[in-house]
Amino acid sequence: MIGYFPHPYKDESIYSIVARYHYHMGNKSKYHTLEELFSKTVSLNTEYINNLDQLSSKINHFSNQPGYELLINHTTVPLYYPFNKTTLLTNNPFLLPSIYRYKKRHNDIKPKENLHFCTDCLNEQIEELGEGYWNRWHQIPGVFVCLKHKIPLLKHQMNVERFKINGFVLPDNDSSNQSSTLYKLDDLEKHLALAEDVKFLVNYRACFLEQALYKKYLTIIKIKGIAYPMSQMLKNLSDLLLTTYGNEFLNYMDSNLKDDNWINRLFHEKKLFDIHPIRHILLMRALSGSVESFIHNSDQFEPFGEGPWVCMNPLCDHYLKEVVTKVEVSVHPFNRKIQGDFICNCGFVYRLRQGEFDPCKVPYFSSRVMKKGHVWERNFYKMVNQGLKMNELEEKTKLSRPTIRKILREGIDPIQNAIQKRDKKTKEWRKRKTATYRRVWINAVNNNPNHTRSELANHNRATFAWLHQFDSEWLEENSPVSQKGHRRKEKEDFEEKDLFMVKEVQRINDEWKQHEKVVGKIIRKTFSAICDLLGSNRERKVP
Repeated sequence: MIGYFPHPYKDESIYSIVARYHYHMGNKSKYHTLEELFSKTVSLNTEYINNLDQLSSKINHFSNQPGYELLINHTTVPLYYPFNKTTLLTNNPFLLPSIYRYKKRHNDIKPKENLHFCTDCLNEQIEELGEGYWNRWHQIPGVFVCLKHKIPLLKHQMNVERFKINGFVLPDNDSSNQSSTLYKLDDLEKHLALAEDVKFLVNYRACFLEQALYKKYLTIIKIKGIAYPMSQMLKNLSDLLLTTYGNEFLNYMDSNLKDDNWINRLFHEKKLFDIHPIRHILLMRALSGSVESFIHNSDQFEPFGEGPWVCMNPLCDHYLKEVVTKVEVSVHPFNRKIQGDFICNCGFVYRLRQGEFDPCKVPYFSSRVMKKGHVWERNFYKMVNQGLKMNELEEKTKLSRPTIRKILREGIDPIQNAIQKRDKKTKEWRKRKTATYRRVWINAVNNNPNHTRSELANHNRATFAWLHQFDSEWLEENSPVSQKGHRRKEKEDFEEKDLFMVKEVQRINDEWKQHEKVVGKIIRKTFSAICDLLGSNRERKVP
């Protein structure tokens, strides 16, 4: 328990609250401050400070729910909560390592290592409160504008994760300690719109279910008309993102699809929540215009409109009446276009293709009848047994004379009979082809005992692909041990990387006095200090 703790301002970040405590108490060392507030080692960054439960126990006499209030109102945790698998807010709100695990993933949206602020907000704070503070909204990755004043944020030169300083940083109007986050204002409206969606998601007090969110994405993608053919779905979605935002904006958001096609994870339910919330926002905006519209969108994928639809069975009492309520949507196995099978309770099933809404206008409709059903069959043979003439059967069944003769010769559903025959032939052909590929694979394995599975597959692509698809168990039993998980070290051009690193070290050496000015003290120029400053540049790609 401590005797003083500053009252948090509206939307003040947890880092700022601790920094103000540090200055108000007059502590010389930040480690002394952290020891007073936290009994355990803490991880300090622009978004969050861990071990908030320890701080909560020391300031609980100031508020009924101090830790919970700090978590919800003064950190960026609420942005990640909707995509978190565990119900943190109702279980233990302070166990948050999974939320910040994204920082370790390669090519993901990087957290802000420097503190950001709005000059207009800072002036208003100083005029009204007598001091400035860091706003938590401005520290969220992907947010580079102030929603209140509609201007770009400024970045303080102090890197709070890389610089080893003895205190904390509070915002000031010193122009030497700041730089603009946006070099171009062309995309200011896009940044403002994205920041609005970030605000909506932070205030969204619900947690997405993986399966439900996955289905919602697929449904809206289908409604947008970019789901089929399915082999082109990823490309179509990538093109939609590029058209909506442009390469430059996606680069700014660390979401360039050329460096990392992160939307691949969208179509894997287990990897769906590995996508950073900012990237989810980009997807939701591209598909529905805003996050709010995406969440509240209850549209269903209905390529053939809303039912009910007409029954096309001429031998039942509800012919041409809208009584069909069931339609099964599928994709044609060859042209990959959408098709729908309309199923009536009388057993009659007919098929329409995408863009067709009136079966009466479909030419050669008899070829679209997939099943005639028990009602059609009973009434048809009843008429045949009654001795109706061929022209009368033609008139009542709406079928041609050759078709009726074929039905009498081959059965009620010649289409289904043909499908069954084709499937039987396909199975026999597939079995023969599989046997042939087995022999080819065994010969390849015996003739190349030192080859890995990948090398054998590369030399026999068709064989491996066929067996992997249709005979995977046999392939696994008759292949070399998989080398999956044992990556070979790629050859690197170390000379080029070394030259790049030398230039970075020279730049740091030339700007050393500027670094000392930002920190506010003389820094000993050591190997360790230079490595710390190189830390943010280690992941930078060699030009």
